[in-house]
Amino acid sequence: MLLSKNSQIILRYSKFFQTKKVFFSGNIQDEFPLYLHTISTKINLLKYNNYIYFKKKILKILVFITIY
Repeated sequence: MLLSKNSQIILRYSKFFQTKKVFFSGNIQDEFPLYLHTISTKINLLKYNNYIYFKKKILKILVFITIY
């Protein structure tokens, strides 16, 4: 999985996010929000095509994530 620079920074501090509620918003460039282990993850996407893509991915990996 290729990660954007922002995702790499978050990955360095992933233990910090395990006990947090996380909200991703904007132009999501990779699948990293799906694999970050948190109490609650919400994703706000700007493009409908990205919404469909993430929705299919969520069903495949069976995680609970709210997408707006």
